[in-house]
Amino acid sequence: MSDSKPQTVLAVDTVGSSLAASLSYQGMIFQRTTLSRKHANHLTPLISTLCDSVGIVPDNIDQLAVNVGPGPFTGLRVGLAYVRGLAHALSCPVIPITHSALLAHHAMRYVGNQDIPCQHIATLIDARLGQVYFSVYSARNGLIDLHTSDCILDYDQVPDLRNFHHCVTAGGDWQSLADQLSTECSLVPHIAAVSLDDTRDFDAELLVDCHKLTAMTRATSMLLMIDMLQEQGQLDRVDAESLSPLYVRHNVAKKTIDRDSSNPNSA
Repeated sequence: MSDSKPQTVLAVDTVGSSLAASLSYQGMIFQRTTLSRKHANHLTPLISTLCDSVGIVPDNIDQLAVNVGPGPFTGLRVGLAYVRGLAHALSCPVIPITHSALLAHHAMRYVGNQDIPCQHIATLIDARLGQVYFSVYSARNGLIDLHTSDCILDYDQVPDLRNFHHCVTAGGDWQSLADQLSTECSLVPHIAAVSLDDTRDFDAELLVDCHKLTAMTRATSMLLMIDMLQEQGQLDRVDAESLSPLYVRHNVAKKTIDRDSSNPNSA
């Protein structure tokens, strides 16, 4: 049975240079984001300002959500440490969301609204030092499933995405790293709206109709993803002690990608 009142959910994203927090409260979503070089110094004030503008205190939060990566470890550590501490204090559950799944769900909503043929969604996240985090999701009837698990690859290991039927790419790094990747990757349609890296500082008092918003932060997209997963009965929650970042090790990457790309249409 569903709850009689909407849950108040705080989503936190500390991946990359933009720091974002979004709050789902009484059927509306507030979002706030800012550029930050030291997330640890800015995350608490950002969330305090967000809560103040909505007119709540942290004790009013029912659930927490956080981007668990893959991504830069320093940023991930800040977000997870904050959410873990707050979850302890509030005795509330945490919804861990992987970076690649977030990109894929956002792309799924976009292609559905635009009637773009899509059976596979390939995500790419810059891992630096000439490497990327790569994954592929299968898309069917508005649902997505993990097809190729998150793995770390050298630039020249990224497969020819034309082997994945009706594939689109999700994530701004497909474009920023286009010159370093194989030319075959650039021939696959890219969903530009899925970069989720807008760095404007939104008025915290702005009520956002997220289904029409063009400048959507990753934290806001996390909240929409949570609603979708809850409707599908696929929402996973963990306690504070079980919350951990998604580590992707290089020594399993090649085996994973070789196995999955050898049968690209298996999903």
